Amino acid sequence: MHRASSHHSRGGPNPHNIKTMESEVYKGFSIYGHSIEQGTSYAASGTIMRDGMVLQSSGILDIFQTDEEALLTGLAWAREWVDGHT
Repeated sequence: MHRASSHHSRGGPNPHNIKTMESEVYKGFSIYGHSIEQGTSYAASGTIMRDGMVLQSSGILDIFQTDEEALLTGLAWAREWVDGHT
């Protein structure tokens, strides 16, 4: 898995900073789990890409107490999406 830290800023406060992201290749798709800092908790989301194009993004899946739980939930959602579409 690849893990990257990223903070986004657009010149003002941004309440939805992506704290970390993990990626892997699963059945030929690039999948991503995202952890989005929400104060003291973390929102999970996932993204599926293939050939440089975003195929699907989950939106917020759930809120967790840890960054790791959010990342793993996003990746699990992405794997399930791929399994249901291959």
